[in-house]
Amino acid sequence: MAKINAVHGRISSRASQEPLHSLVRAALRERMITGEYPPGESLPSVQMLATEFDVSAITVKRAIRDLQLAGLVQSHAGLGTFVREHRRFVQEVSASMALRGIKEAARDSHQTVSLQLVSITEGEIQDKNLQHFAYKEGRYFCVKKSISIDGMVAMFDTSYISKNVPDGFLDDAGTKFLYEIANEHGFDLREHRVLIDACLAEPEVQMHFAVPESFPILRRSYHFSAGPIDVYGTVLSPLDRVAYYIDLRADHLAPA
Repeated sequence: MAKINAVHGRISSRASQEPLHSLVRAALRERMITGEYPPGESLPSVQMLATEFDVSAITVKRAIRDLQLAGLVQSHAGLGTFVREHRRFVQEVSASMALRGIKEAARDSHQTVSLQLVSITEGEIQDKNLQHFAYKEGRYFCVKKSISIDGMVAMFDTSYISKNVPDGFLDDAGTKFLYEIANEHGFDLREHRVLIDACLAEPEVQMHFAVPESFPILRRSYHFSAGPIDVYGTVLSPLDRVAYYIDLRADHLAPA
């Protein structure tokens, strides 16, 4: 399959396994990153883009729909589709982060957070990266959700929850963070461990983030215990949307 040149809209002969709408989506996103389509500017019409990329209008509409779902653009009836402005979300990595959570960190920076439940299933932990936390073998509840900051999908969270949760614990899993639910059940946080590294975008998250295959992804793997339950999980974020910082000031360190 052909590959679209992000700058000139041409189709090169380089082979690609990606469908055309993904190539168009990647090309449009590249133009947003480089500033060719700055925040607040409207995209060219569907027909203009279809002509430029030599694809069907349906292909362009699907690419734009993916960008809308990821929060990168916003459509207004009768006016067009506009590039959304966004700020990178920065979160502290510390004990206080575990106690305060993403919502509080976003509130401090005057940003808003929303959750979208993707699925709740049951099975064994599939993420090999979580072996770092020496989890117990067995079956867990698996909760997947996307997390948006100011309307833009910034994180994809996959959590594995031990099955000894009380009745009703997962009822609000689509609208609340697990640490919030644990607090509501009176469970105190006993332990919170975090591992941060990088990986490449896999098919499951490409659609949610509207990023091309192998786009660099920031990965935060975690384990926390609250009351009788254990939660293991991974939060994936495009490198241009989320960052973490660590405060190592001397007054925050324990004496030797």
